[in-house]
Amino acid sequence: MHLSLNNSLGKWVVPPAPPLKLLDTYTGTASAYSFALLSSSYTGDLYSDTAGSIATIYDQSGSSNLTQATGANQPTLTADPSASFDGSNDYIFGAATNTDTTGSVYLIFSPDDVVRTNRQVLISFSDTATTNNYIEFGLETDGRVYMESNSGGTLYTVRSISALSNNTYSSLIVAHNSSEYSVIINGEQEPVIEMDGTTQQWVGDVVGGDQITLGATQTSGGVSRYFDGKIHSAVISADQFI
Repeated sequence: MHLSLNNSLGKWVVPPAPPLKLLDTYTGTASAYSFALLSSSYTGDLYSDTAGSIATIYDQSGSSNLTQATGANQPTLTADPSASFDGSNDYIFGAATNTDTTGSVYLIFSPDDVVRTNRQVLISFSDTATTNNYIEFGLETDGRVYMESNSGGTLYTVRSISALSNNTYSSLIVAHNSSEYSVIINGEQEPVIEMDGTTQQWVGDVVGGDQITLGATQTSGGVSRYFDGKIHSAVISADQFI
């Protein structure tokens, strides 16, 4: 992920994307998962169909491609371009492993409906053989950003103070440095509320973690907490993006 410090503003900003590759070109540590969409003018074998539904998103780090064989559950490619999720059954996933106990998650996304009955997950890492080993990053029912880890039923949750808006792209960084969490929304450091436990956890702390899911969380209990909106970029990395 290429971030640059805007000295006049004193904050990290995302520089303009190159003409074709509208998402990140991060090539950091081997454990970085970089799910990249290319523009609609890209002519390579990115998607397995031509109708706008996304069956495969290639991982630029070469670690784990995301796939969705069921047509009704496939997100769709938008003109932005982004992957659009319908909030009811769209998600895309891939087998993965991760041992990083510190690092960052970076996302660019636009929610269609920030106020919903259930939480909405942007990206998650989970043990699909159990119901209570996962970490997820998404939106609370009131539109605030949250991260929640569940280790055998022991929860740890981080929430932002501010809520996001409908139909507006936002950049989000959630980082963990082993002693504290940082949340940055659109380049601004966000006050956070930490609750539901005392043991801080990160992606590599998920016991038995074997799958990354974009647009929802998947455990042995099924798929839940679907995201309603567009995801333009997503990265899980061992590096600190702050």
